[in-house]
Amino acid sequence: GMASQAMASLTGSGILVAFALKLEASNSLIGLLAAIPQLAQLAQLPAVGIVNRLRNRRGIAVFASLVGRMSWVAIAVAPFFLSSQAVLTTLVAGMLISSILGAVANCGWNSWMHDLVPTANIGSFFGRRISLATATGVAVSLTAGLFVDHVAPNLFQNDVYAYSTVFLVAFAFGIVGVYFIGQIPEPVFEPTPESVFDTIRRPFQDKNFRQLVHFLAAWNFAIYLATPFFSVYMLSRLGMSLTWVIGLTVLGRIVNVVFLRQWGSFADDISYKSVLAVSAPLFLACILGWTFTTF
Repeated sequence: GMASQAMASLTGSGILVAFALKLEASNSLIGLLAAIPQLAQLAQLPAVGIVNRLRNRRGIAVFASLVGRMSWVAIAVAPFFLSSQAVLTTLVAGMLISSILGAVANCGWNSWMHDLVPTANIGSFFGRRISLATATGVAVSLTAGLFVDHVAPNLFQNDVYAYSTVFLVAFAFGIVGVYFIGQIPEPVFEPTPESVFDTIRRPFQDKNFRQLVHFLAAWNFAIYLATPFFSVYMLSRLGMSLTWVIGLTVLGRIVNVVFLRQWGSFADDISYKSVLAVSAPLFLACILGWTFTTF
């Protein structure tokens, strides 16, 4: 988890947006880059059939993660050989491949962890796991920002090459993550006898599940309407350096590290719904606060 989070931190959010802006990407393209990981989650639907047929969730997760993460090598080396427009095309294609295969891996991973981790402790376990991963993300993100802003200008004539270096380091972390994923034991998988269509349709017969889907649809629409452009806004409109942008992201992650373990305990002792009922409105209020940052 720590290695995979390191990769995610070096290939997402502020660093990815700054890379795209260096290549003179439009706001539409940046919006597309933010949308691809979400749209790619639809790949989990056919992945259900793959998991049910192969019955090897660890193998699926390892293979899909390995191939998907290799796309970042192509993105990293593209600036050395291609024009800016071609690099942006490579970025979109690489993001698409990485996100789709990541969704396939997650499908096997989620089922696998559900069988592996005791239900009574799942909140506290993943709270601890996420806090360790987030702490790792904080360290590598801040290091990458300082490298791009203060070290790379003395090493490269072209600023874009600094991002290529960061992406190659991210790929290395990703491979380490795949290695450790392969070491986790997998309980025996019992496939369902029903068809993939019936497997996907069955949860929608539950009223509470449908309400959850409605909530997630509205929530993600609201969040992803705004959050992909926070980094663009800070870099382009407020003229902040990448170090500052990543520093603010790091600040948020430090808060996550402090509270994630408490979140897991609260969720186990009280309920997930109660925690969400308090935290979700506060999160939306923070987004509203961005409206006043230039007044």
